[in-house]
This record gives sequence, structure tokens and C-alpha cells, in this order.
Amino acid sequence: MLRQRISRRHVLRAAGAGALGSLVGGSSLPSARAQSQTPPRRLLLFYTQQGTLRDRWAPSGGETDFSLGELHAADLQTFRSELLFLQGLDMRSNDVDPTGPANAHYAGTTHALTGIDRKSPTLPSGPSIDQFIAQQINKDRPLTKLPSLELACQDVSFGEWAVSFGNNGAAIPFEVDPGKAYDRVFAGFTAPNPDDSAAKAKAAQDELVLKWAAGEYDAAAKKFAAADRQKLAAHAAMVRDLQARLTVLPKPTQSCSVPGRLTANGYQARFEAHARLAVAALACDLTRVVTIALPELPSEMVGYSSGLQGTLDLHDLVHKTAENGQLRSNAEAVAPIKRYHQAHAKQFAFLLKLMQEIPEGEGKTLLDHSAVLWCGQLGSGSHDLHLLPWILAGKGGGAFRTGRLVRFSRPNDRGPAHNNLFVSLANYMGVNVTSFGNAEVCTGPLSELA
Repeated sequence: MLRQRISRRHVLRAAGAGALGSLVGGSSLPSARAQSQTPPRRLLLFYTQQGTLRDRWAPSGGETDFSLGELHAADLQTFRSELLFLQGLDMRSNDVDPTGPANAHYAGTTHALTGIDRKSPTLPSGPSIDQFIAQQINKDRPLTKLPSLELACQDVSFGEWAVSFGNNGAAIPFEVDPGKAYDRVFAGFTAPNPDDSAAKAKAAQDELVLKWAAGEYDAAAKKFAAADRQKLAAHAAMVRDLQARLTVLPKPTQSCSVPGRLTANGYQARFEAHARLAVAALACDLTRVVTIALPELPSEMVGYSSGLQGTLDLHDLVHKTAENGQLRSNAEAVAPIKRYHQAHAKQFAFLLKLMQEIPEGEGKTLLDHSAVLWCGQLGSGSHDLHLLPWILAGKGGGAFRTGRLVRFSRPNDRGPAHNNLFVSLANYMGVNVTSFGNAEVCTGPLSELA
């Protein structure tokens, strides 16, 4: 059957529809890609809303002999060698934005992940870094089932709590329900089985069909006009690339494991379900870009009582205990806010532990082949957008030198633009750019991370 010549109509129709879909049929490349020789690089954004307590965030000591501060010591000490504390980055894109924000929170919302001028007081004019990277790595052909995955503990799909944005600046919807997110990610997917002889036979058959299809394109091209020959040559090259990648697939591993369908009620339970779902999706290569949004923590999680020290609510207390707040020296007022940021540190540690438990060959883990950025909307509860309290975890397959406290130079009390960090992350993910967002403040990747 493989020797049968295909018709000119079939060839052109296959080229127009995509060679793989027409000629290989039901081949499941996401499963195959998950088993590539070199694990893919992944990016996970852990996004929080209220900045930090600045005088308690920074580690003490030198670049490599630092000690964690009181907000992180209890939960992140275990991961100290996996962390890069980024001290001194500023959201400088907001400083030069000609369009004012609707309020102080919108200033952070519209710039935190975009670094670009606003098109209105409530919306940015371009994409957030997660969406930009997801688009770019899937630009030539889909690499994964989902270009990106957006999960949240509470709704952050609009307004001043929005997180991610598309090319036109529209807010990206986030999934709050872990059950619905599970269905979207794992519907129709079966984890690879190392002992599945049928899967191995199917992969071998796909390789043979792809090799044959490329030859058919070559033979048919001789009969066509120049325009058709060029089109067929491009598709033949694509088919050969797919065939070449199939030939180097190692034996399936057990790193991809589909969890049971996850459902949860309550902030913390939803976070843990989303974290497990995100890690499984990355391990199975169903996506390579994930954003987990954690909006304001519930009062009961941090032991806040209404009216404490005359505050209206927890949000009010966050602002009044900031470095310029009237309650900044009041121990009773500061205590719940310390617990607030320590709760986020515990959540961050939970996520890193899940990733560290996924083996990916030669003593490495999913965390070793990923970058996890703890980022957020504000620098501190004062609404300031400078001295961002951001932490990068994971070696990114060797792209980042972790276990360090990086203090960026701040001439005239201005540090590097956070846009530069986004350029570094894009480059790490294989996107060759030298600028992201507002080029007026972006000066290129951060050499200090390598």
C-alpha cells in the first residue's frame, strides 16, 4: 500500500491542510514530544498581588553566602540552592507611561507582566510576557496541546486584579475551577506507557509514513508549476523534520503521570489542586507556559480580625503596614501581614516541591529544567512599583545560576527595568528577542542571571 502513488489533488490538499494531519492521521505528537531526548524548557509564573514588607523581604549576606529573611526562612530554606533573589528591579515602564492608570492598583496590573504603555487607564497596549512567549514558541507549528495555561484561586479575569493580556491588551480569562481546568488539559490524553508495545508500533509506523510522504512530495513536485513546487518543498521539509524527531525518541519514561480529576473548594485547596495540575501538565508536555494567580489571601488564612488597629479590612491593613504606612511600627498590626507573605512563601515552596519530585533523567528533575518566577502586581503595600520582590527558581536546564542573591546596581536610585528580566526569560525559552515592552526602558537581557 505504501508504494501506491498519491494524486496531485491529494498532495496539494495535504499541503494546504498540513502534512502531518492529512498523511499521518491519528498520530499523537504531544505524547511523543514529551519524551524528547532533551527535556523541554518550561516557564511557570507564580503571581501574587500585594508586594511585600520591604524591610523583611531581602536576604542578608553576600551573593552566595546569604541568609534568608524572616518571610522566607521557614519554608524556602530547603530550596535555597534553587533560588535567585532579584533585588533591585523596577517597573520603570510605568514611570514613562504617558497614560495614567485608573488607580494605583491598575498601574501595577497594566505593567507587571507587560512592561508597555497603557492604551487606556485600565488596559495595556500589548501582551503579557507569558502570552508573548507562548505565541512565539508555537508560532511555526503547535508544540503542545495548550499554548499556555492560566489558573487562579479566585477570578482575576478582569478589572484591577487582571494578570495576563493578549496582543490587543485584552485581559486573558483564568480558570478558577480545578475540575474544569483538568478537563481542558487532560481530555483525550493518555500518559505514555514504557511497556506499551502498541504505542511503540504506532510510532514506528508514523515514522515510516512520514518518510514515505516526504518522498511523495518530492516526486510530485516535478510535475507542478514553480509556485506549487515551492509550496510542496516547504511541506516536504516540515515532514522530514517531524520524521527526524520521531527517530530520536527514547523509551517512554514515567515522568508523565496523569493525576485523578481534581476538584476543590476554598482558596488554599484550589491553589494546591491547580499546582498539582500545572506540574502534571508541564511534565506531560501538554503546555510549556503556566501562570498561577493568587489574588488577595482570605482574612482567616492570616488571622486578621475586622477592625484590627482601626483598619477597614485586610487590604487596608496591607497598605497601612507598608514602609510609609502609619502602622508600620505597630507589632500587632504587622503580625498578620508577616503571616500573609509567609503564607505565599509556603505556597511557593509547595509548588517547587511538586516540581522537584518529578524525575527527568540523570538525577535531574522537572524543576531543573524549568524557570519559576515569583512575581506580582506591586513592589510593596505602598503601591510602589520599584524594588520588586521577585524570586526566580529553577536552573532552566542550565540557563540560570541559582543559589544566589543578585543585588542590581541602582544609579540615581533606579534599577534595571523589569522588562530586561522578561527578555532573559524569552531568550531562555528559545525566543530570540533583545527587547520586550517599552523599548525606551528595556536595555536587553540581564547578564547577571547566567
